[in-house]
Amino acid sequence: MNQVANVYLFIPGQRRGTGKVHVRVQGSLHELDAITDDATDISTGSIVKVTGIIGEGLLLVTANVS
Repeated sequence: MNQVANVYLFIPGQRRGTGKVHVRVQGSLHELDAITDDATDISTGSIVKVTGIIGEGLLLVTANVS
């Protein structure tokens, strides 16, 4: 995966809910739902790394982009 995305609506930590990210797929910008296993919430405007896809249109992301 390792695609980079921008957080549009904050993502609650530890899969406590979904947020939204903007991600480019084949040159087109898409807004998709996202969850995280990170212990803390990921705020709007943060850069995240997509680590997996869970079902259709739900991304697993992390704030650890290194």
